[in-house]
Amino acid sequence: MKNYVSLFDNCLFAFDGKDSILEEKDIGICADISSIQTPDCSVFALRNHQGCPYTNTAFTFDVRIGGEAVNCHEWKWLPNAILRRGQTKSLLLETVTAVIPGTRGAIQKVTVTPRDTVTRTLPLAVMFRGKTRHESDWQFCIPTPESLTRVRYSDEEGILSYAENGCAFRITASLAGMRLFSRAYLWENEITLSGEPVTFYFSVQMGDEKDSLMEAQNTVTRYEEELARSFDYLENEVARIHNMLPRFSSNVPELDRLYYRSLVTYILCRWENPDL
Repeated sequence: MKNYVSLFDNCLFAFDGKDSILEEKDIGICADISSIQTPDCSVFALRNHQGCPYTNTAFTFDVRIGGEAVNCHEWKWLPNAILRRGQTKSLLLETVTAVIPGTRGAIQKVTVTPRDTVTRTLPLAVMFRGKTRHESDWQFCIPTPESLTRVRYSDEEGILSYAENGCAFRITASLAGMRLFSRAYLWENEITLSGEPVTFYFSVQMGDEKDSLMEAQNTVTRYEEELARSFDYLENEVARIHNMLPRFSSNVPELDRLYYRSLVTYILCRWENPDL
């Protein structure tokens, strides 16, 4: 499998969080038909899932391991994905979250590395809310989060779901034996660490009730393949944009890189704001 994590350092559009002046509410990722906010308050946090004409402004997702929230100490961004790292007293955490092209879904890969060789079993709790609706009046601004009344989610065959009016919201996990505590909106399990890294996955889907279920069922057997497909999409889009640019060269590689980054940024700005 290709090492897609290297793209966070090598891709033309890679951005290091240490250089960011963005507010937390403005950090997000997207592919061709959907987007999701990825706050830097937590290595796991996801918010506000969008995929025209479907919207899930009430969507929230976070994880506690051993009862602890894991703050994000560093992050790296790509248009389609974000890499976040954090730590606790006994653990190192790394998550890669990517939006999957051609779907209204995203996958999060979690790698937990113990900082010692002590064998321990830790509780894991997924904190979630969400409700998908069809939006007929679509406006291109950051949607206002929707407040939810109490609703009941179902857990069937490892897929957490809520459906209403033909629209649905889903979460999947690669960990077997997830348990739903619906009153507290928790999806719970345990992980056992014995000195070696442990990797597992989550995914989220929304949209039409039938299509979102099919995408969730497909994802639970293909987490790594779907992640790789997201990064293939990124590389193809970067190549497509690069091939459309006028050619410019100098004997200073840094100047070439600055030119292409600036020109692509200008093109994207003109596309979003034609009157500029």
